[in-house]
Amino acid sequence: MASYGAGRDAAYRARLVRDIEAFATAYQNDTSPNRQTVFLFPGGMGSQLVRSTFPNISFLASLPSVYYLSWVSLGVLWGEAIRLQIASNGDDYQHKYVLPDGGVDFSLPCFQLHPYSGFKTWGASGGRAIHVFVFGYDWRRGIQEAADFFLDVFLPDFESICASYPIDPLNKYSLIGHSLGGMVVKAIANQSGNAYVQNMHKAITVGGPFYGYGAQIRRYIMGDTQLNATIGGCLYRKLYPAVSMMKSAEDRSCNDLAAPMNGTADRRIFREGEMRSGAVVVACVGRKDPAQMGLAEDDDVIEAFPADRADQSLRMPVLPG
Repeated sequence: MASYGAGRDAAYRARLVRDIEAFATAYQNDTSPNRQTVFLFPGGMGSQLVRSTFPNISFLASLPSVYYLSWVSLGVLWGEAIRLQIASNGDDYQHKYVLPDGGVDFSLPCFQLHPYSGFKTWGASGGRAIHVFVFGYDWRRGIQEAADFFLDVFLPDFESICASYPIDPLNKYSLIGHSLGGMVVKAIANQSGNAYVQNMHKAITVGGPFYGYGAQIRRYIMGDTQLNATIGGCLYRKLYPAVSMMKSAEDRSCNDLAAPMNGTADRRIFREGEMRSGAVVVACVGRKDPAQMGLAEDDDVIEAFPADRADQSLRMPVLPG
């Protein structure tokens, strides 16, 4: 029986096929000579997550895969977030597959949550011919895991499926990463020897926390206030009551660098990747200092749009629109 990680990735790979085919069809139907492809990486908590109904255990392996929307859904109000725990070995705590499913897209008559739809609409209007593929990733896990899956699994599958179409959407493609998604984009761009990276037109980050974000440390230990209210308090505090959290002597913002956090305590709900990059993003790479992107087509491959802080994707307007 395949490992949990291998089985989960295979399931996600199968779900992506329909999205790639739909994207390729729309791209071919666009007659604009300036059309281009953008892969958008949502911020932390900005990707939808679906969860399998049955656990990945041998005697249930023959059952059909059935998934329900775990994040974001109405179930979050009744404690669904508690089911997004990750065990210390990286598996789901109940051995169920949790798969990304594009960007968050949630609607109620009195509440709308579509953080990236405005950018997609903007790209498709005004003769811009920008085709946006929102690449969902599991924001509870490490950023390198998402970067490796994108380069080693997703793009080869994308290229293979699009090979049957007359025009290749990868002829001119760029990456845009918002907040934590910017960290994923940087991890992708760092792999300058990869053929897909060399063929990339641009990589843009928006509000990426390359120097850390102090509030994440408190959230890492204390949990998220709004989510804690849905599960009866912070799970970490319940499991580890001896851990104390020091309150700041002054209520003000700080510019201190956050330490890397590329792991999680056992049975923590949210496991975001490293919140501090190993290298500074360069806004414009000159010819005398090619850095890591020397083999790329453009000199200004990586552009960074800073923010006052690394806002969560669900609490701010995103890009044009």
